[in-house]
Amino acid sequence: AINRQALNGMIGHVNALRDNCPLTTYAFYGCPLNTLKISFPRALSERMERLPRECRLSIEQRVHDLRRLELTQDGNILACFPLPRRSSVLDTVEDTNDETAESLHQVLQLISFHEL
Repeated sequence: AINRQALNGMIGHVNALRDNCPLTTYAFYGCPLNTLKISFPRALSERMERLPRECRLSIEQRVHDLRRLELTQDGNILACFPLPRRSSVLDTVEDTNDETAESLHQVLQLISFHEL
């Protein structure tokens, strides 16, 4: 689930994201933004850092091959949500066919496997 309070703070409009409505804002009006990238808590990257180098490299390569995830140069993992456009306003954030969730699940399984 999206942390609406945090996103409201980032967008700078206290009521842009109400609990009873989808992500709706004019903050990106006219912007060619087509993907929303959300960083996962540092704890996930720290779990990877504790793994042996060969295990970490294996997981990093897998992240590069997975849809809707990105690995930054500093080791953070980003979930990438496509932003469908209707008119020219950002209406909703969708995880089409749960692709982002499935990719993240695979990374968590890999990390857990290597931690054993």
